[in-house]
Amino acid sequence: MMKKRVNQVRTRWLLVGIGVLLVATYLALISMRFFSPVISALLIGTFTTLGIGLIGVFISQMRRLQLRTFRQILAYVQDKPVGAAPRVSRRKQLWQAALGAVIGLLLGGGLTWLIGEYLLGWHF
Repeated sequence: MMKKRVNQVRTRWLLVGIGVLLVATYLALISMRFFSPVISALLIGTFTTLGIGLIGVFISQMRRLQLRTFRQILAYVQDKPVGAAPRVSRRKQLWQAALGAVIGLLLGGGLTWLIGEYLLGWHF
C-alpha cells in the first residue's frame, strides 16, 4: 500500500514537472524579446532537454506500473480503480502514435509561430 502511494505521488510530480517544463520552454522562447538570443537559446535547450528526460522517466514508470492509457493514468493518480486497457491492434497503435505526433507538431509549431510573429516580431 505504501509503495503504491509513493508511486502515485511520484507520478503526480512527474506530470506537474512535464507541464512546468513545457510552459518554461515557451517562456524561454518569449524571453528572446528581453534577453540575448544566446541566453534564450540556452534556456530553451535546457528546458527541452529536462522535459525530454522527465518524459522518458514518466514512460518508464507507466510501463512498470502497466498503465497504457491516459484514462488509466488519471484513475491511478486519483486513487480510483484502474480498469483494464482495451486490446488495441499494433496497426491502430501506430496510427494513433502518428496522429499524436502530427497533432503535437501542429500545436507546437502553431504556438511557436504565434509567439514569433506577434511577440517577437519575426516575419515568415
